[in-house]
Order: sequence, then C-alpha cells, then structure tokens
Amino acid sequence: MTENETNLIGQTVEVKENPETISFVGHVTKVSENKIDGVLVSVLDQEDNVWDIESKYISIYK
Repeated sequence: MTENETNLIGQTVEVKENPETISFVGHVTKVSENKIDGVLVSVLDQEDNVWDIESKYISIYK
C-alpha cells in the first residue's frame, strides 16, 4: 500500500457516481489497487453500510 493510499484511510469523503445515481458521505476504511480494474475504495456510510467502490478514476477533493 502506498503512502497516498494509507493517507486516505479514515478520511471523510463524499461519494458521487457519474451519472449521479448514488450520493452519500462516509469514511474510507480500505484502499487497494488492481492493475486491471483500477482502484478499490471501501467506504463506511453514516448508516454503517459498507460500499466497495471500484473505478478506473477516483477524484479526491480537499
């Protein structure tokens, strides 16, 4: 795991799909990278549901 991936764990993030069908705020619990599928980020939402978000591109805004 890279330093950038480690720095994301515990961060509060807003998740928005494109096109926007899902939108929520949660905390990053896990980050991993797959050369085929891209980045996998696990986010715990405010209702304690875990979302596994897999994407070639993820934008982080601070």
